[in-house]
Amino acid sequence: MNTYLQQASHGLRRLLSSSHRLQASCSSRLASQCWKCRKTFPKGFPIHCNDCNVIQPIRADQDYFGYFGMDQNFELNPDDLKKKFWKIQSVVHPDKYGMNEEKEQKYAELHSSFANQAYKTLQNPRSRALYMLELSKVEPSETDPAFAMEILELSEEIEEMTKAEDLNAKKHEIEASINELLDSVAANFDKGANEEARESLNRLRYYDRMKKLVVRRLDEISQ
Repeated sequence: MNTYLQQASHGLRRLLSSSHRLQASCSSRLASQCWKCRKTFPKGFPIHCNDCNVIQPIRADQDYFGYFGMDQNFELNPDDLKKKFWKIQSVVHPDKYGMNEEKEQKYAELHSSFANQAYKTLQNPRSRALYMLELSKVEPSETDPAFAMEILELSEEIEEMTKAEDLNAKKHEIEASINELLDSVAANFDKGANEEARESLNRLRYYDRMKKLVVRRLDEISQ
């Protein structure tokens, strides 16, 4: 499995495990009730109870998109995502609950950490695409041998460049390829072609590396 997905999955499991332990004493009948005032939530846990205003646990199946009240679409409005993130953080920041009982302090910490990880993942197109593949249960693909050879040749070409103008021109070419691949990822996700999105994303990963290589070479020749 891709290293990013392993880390994200491990982090999410670790983040939610404390919440699960706090909920262990609740029966299934109370699974959608406020732990403090026992108000029933017909659609699962909100972030806080509207009756007693205490922080609620995070659902075990909570995804990042749903947490921000967004549909699971690759294309999203970055400004809208940022506003939703800060709105949630203004509610759940642990500093607001320093004088509250220990259980609510713990839930606030869990929500704040979850919100940070969700925002970090969704704001970046590549990590957002990887996360969507994880949600769809599609593993990152193996690299096509012909494409791997193409990338190897590109890497060697970049390493041999000694002029900034040549490197900058190559950087623009790579950025154009990255943008095309991002468009391909978005189009494939929109039509439910997750396997095709996976292929484009795998290529995008290598072009990201080539762009970083160009930046490194530019730094080297400027010294």
